Amino acid sequence: MPHDRGGRALDGGGHGHPALYAPSLWLDGWGIPWYTSLFGLLTQKWAADYVRFEERDPWGVKDLRLRALVEQAVNSGDSSRAGIAAMPGGLMLELRWLVQQVKREVSSVRQPALIIHPREDDRASLRNLNYLQTNLAGLVETVVLDDSYHVVTLDRQRQLVVSRTLDFMGQLQRIGMTPPPGRGSIETALDSRPG
Repeated sequence: MPHDRGGRALDGGGHGHPALYAPSLWLDGWGIPWYTSLFGLLTQKWAADYVRFEERDPWGVKDLRLRALVEQAVNSGDSSRAGIAAMPGGLMLELRWLVQQVKREVSSVRQPALIIHPREDDRASLRNLNYLQTNLAGLVETVVLDDSYHVVTLDRQRQLVVSRTLDFMGQLQRIGMTPPPGRGSIETALDSRPG
């Protein structure tokens, strides 16, 4: 599934059970400028490259302390710390094309899926969750967060995101839909975290 910096996807350890975090088929959250919709008029990459999508406050993060750290990292000029401060329009046009492809194919996804989406997402409204919940062909478990913005893996409810993801993977394992934890599993990744 396409998504921006916060909308990470996890495929269940390579076994085809997606966990979607703040999926962004439409950038229609409350923090998206109104004029962004005009970008839909552009269809050529060379023209789209004249437009830049600047990262801006609240940076997808509700927690004020974390938001300040993200802002400092983005403005540092070191893209390895928090991504780039502005996305070229050509990349956003490619994202639109990817979303069009996903919308054509989403109904063929029959595996169980977990979708975690914040109610107050500054980037992508609950319309994104509703669309996926309605159009994915398999069972869909949803979690709507009430104290996070877009970057759910970093924001205030990140522990709930981890907990619900592990619960989802555990449920799949109990009914025989995934192999037991091992090399490359989410449990192994979490167990190997420093301190």
